[in-house]
Amino acid sequence: MKTRALLTCLSLFGPGGAWAASPPVEVEVVVDGDDDFFEAPAPKKAARSNAERAMDELEAEEQVRAGSKSDGANVNTNTQVVKVVVVGGEQQNKAEVAPAAAEVAPQPAVAVAPLPPPPAPSPPAGKVEAQRDWWDTDSFVKEGEFMISGLGGGHSAGGFAGMTGEGMATDQLGLRLSGMGTAFTGDMVGIGKLNGNFDILKGGVWANQRPVTRNNVEEGFAFLFDGSLVLHMLPHSMIDPYVSAGLALYGYDIKFEDRTDRGGAGYTRLGAGANIHFSRFFAGIDIGWYPVELFRYTLEERNDRGRDDDFEIQGAKIDDRFVAERYVASLHVGLRF
Repeated sequence: MKTRALLTCLSLFGPGGAWAASPPVEVEVVVDGDDDFFEAPAPKKAARSNAERAMDELEAEEQVRAGSKSDGANVNTNTQVVKVVVVGGEQQNKAEVAPAAAEVAPQPAVAVAPLPPPPAPSPPAGKVEAQRDWWDTDSFVKEGEFMISGLGGGHSAGGFAGMTGEGMATDQLGLRLSGMGTAFTGDMVGIGKLNGNFDILKGGVWANQRPVTRNNVEEGFAFLFDGSLVLHMLPHSMIDPYVSAGLALYGYDIKFEDRTDRGGAGYTRLGAGANIHFSRFFAGIDIGWYPVELFRYTLEERNDRGRDDDFEIQGAKIDDRFVAERYVASLHVGLRF
């Protein structure tokens, strides 16, 4: 009696990705014998064992084939039909390969335009940084900057005013030039409260030797020019203390009731002060001390030509070169460029 069993095994061989890469296998087992396949336990056991060995061999063969392909790249759609015929305890294997699916005709390549680069990320809303303008800068002085300021102060005959400019050679070293002047009349003498500051009215302190009083003077004018090297003590600081050293030139023109005195002198200058910086604005105080008189001159009127504005410079005697009372204190405000 002949019994035929048809086993269809799909995706049984290989682990994991090999199942998808291997083709489905159809196994047909044919048992030929006198006894019934399902009633005789011995042939059934032998046939099952032979079938299992056949399937192991097919599985190993499929794994070898699947190993030459990438996992999941192309799925094989061929169907293998394996016939295992057991005759008298011996097996006979017959494999049939179903025709492969029709090959898909190659499609012409489609030109794909390159994608444009992604746009640059925009800053979050509300966090767009404003462009830094001229005023918005560091609140300290540094190399290459120029400071210009107006200065002013008072003395016993009113006040004086002037300007100062300083260029920075480094973050700490600067060159400063300043000039100031004062004008007064006899009625102004004594109205000021700062009697010691820039005390040009007191004879013998500055180059003018004759004291100035309300009764003996009609009007007068005086000026002071300074040139100094300035050392800033705290670089890159909003609080800017400094010291300075240099030379000064003083001049005067005072018209008394009986005559006019004109002249001047040169002095050494030592100074100190401090600035406070806020962006490009700064303000501060400066004190200059002029202890040593280097030279003195007078302008003598020459009447031989009949002109009142013709003078000659003459050297003047210096009675005391060192005078500790010569000083000028001033306030200033300005901008940095």
